Amino acid sequence: MEFWHCFCCRPAVVLTQFKKSEEDFEIDKEMYSGSLPEPFKSNSVAIEAEKLTFGQIYFTKKGERGVYVVAENTGTSPIEILEERIYGNVYQLQTVIEPRTSQQIRLAKGWLPESVFVAVLITKNGKMYCLTALAPA
Repeated sequence: MEFWHCFCCRPAVVLTQFKKSEEDFEIDKEMYSGSLPEPFKSNSVAIEAEKLTFGQIYFTKKGERGVYVVAENTGTSPIEILEERIYGNVYQLQTVIEPRTSQQIRLAKGWLPESVFVAVLITKNGKMYCLTALAPA
């Protein structure tokens, strides 16, 4: 089974500077955070405190098919997941993961064999986490 984890699903505007000599990008944090109007500054602090990582995605075959993931909150504040988007459908969730704990989350009731499974989890603060995996045969 292949597993990927990305943050590419979250639209954002980031001010960067490309250094040709180092071939790397540098974010101008003072300009980035200083340009945010209120109340977005306080929300940006809450978003930066959210740190969610994922373990393996599990596809169950027996009985009712399901998709599960183990999510770990490595940040310093509770993370409340309110919504998930799967195959273009939106589902409401009420999952809270306390700091420095992990929790198994059921992402979907069904899945198609050998298909690419994509789920987007959205937190109360608007942060999006994208999970992509190849379903087994």
